[in-house]
Amino acid sequence: MFSRLGRAGSDLAGAELVLTSKRSPWAFVGPVAAIIALIALLVVGVIYIEQRTAVDLMIEQLEFEKAALEQRNRELEQTAERALLDLEISAVTQLELERQLVVLNEQLKQLKEELEFVKNAGN
Repeated sequence: MFSRLGRAGSDLAGAELVLTSKRSPWAFVGPVAAIIALIALLVVGVIYIEQRTAVDLMIEQLEFEKAALEQRNRELEQTAERALLDLEISAVTQLELERQLVVLNEQLKQLKEELEFVKNAGN
């Protein structure tokens, strides 16, 4: 079994083992750059999530304010409608009172004429 290897096999066993570093001094740059890139992506992701959360909260608050303003708007519209109705009723009432005043003034005029007639007839 050992005889087949011959001289090449014996050279390997007796050879001196020398450890050398044939790596470039820049070999660590790639892994460090990858780590920095991952950290940067993580930071960007955290910032994005924080901003998205802030925007979602702002949207929720604005929707709540919108609902409150819409409710207030409905209340003001109802108040305006009631005020307009009251104004119309007041205008109609005023016209009716003016008409009644004209009628009463006519009746007063007639009564004054009758009173004058009676006074003159008695003298």
